[in-house]
Amino acid sequence: MKMRPWLASVLLGTLALAARADQPPYPGKEAPPRSVLACTMVDGSRAALLGQPDGYDRETPLLDIDGETRPAFQDMPAIEYVGHELSAQCLGNTLFFVYESASPYLKGAVVRKNPATHKTEVLIFAEKATPRWLYLGRDGMLAVIPNQGYESDKQYLVYHFPTPAEGVEEPAVSDVLPARDGYDVMEIEQIHSEDE
Repeated sequence: MKMRPWLASVLLGTLALAARADQPPYPGKEAPPRSVLACTMVDGSRAALLGQPDGYDRETPLLDIDGETRPAFQDMPAIEYVGHELSAQCLGNTLFFVYESASPYLKGAVVRKNPATHKTEVLIFAEKATPRWLYLGRDGMLAVIPNQGYESDKQYLVYHFPTPAEGVEEPAVSDVLPARDGYDVMEIEQIHSEDE
């Protein structure tokens, strides 16, 4: 009897998954996550950054907010991000952190509870440079990054939360800083890769 190619593919995939299920997790994965930093949010709750070790020299960043622990970077749910922490800070009632992985891009997030709604907001960015300005307002957040990676011909890359349109995750580009109306603006130190 001749086996159809798609059926053979399904059977091989199932066997591979079964074999992988019998293997122990890679070293360190079973260890509890380390506590990196916890910041008090505007409603008095706390947002904590945790690092789940991968058994080598990297970790998966996790957020613990309102009793729920989840991956910090949920912009690419099919990929488990691993890297090492370059910076974690409490900026007022906001948690700000940056990780570095094998990519030349630094990845980070701004986490807060909205002052009006008290809903959790997470703005994720990934660029060769990190934000120099955070704009925090009742209607959202902006992270403004100098365009040091020559991603466009403009001077600044501007990440928005919420995104201006459904499905738009790319930053806006501009030669001028966004207007400050309706925002508290924080200027922050740029964080550099350990290779620089």
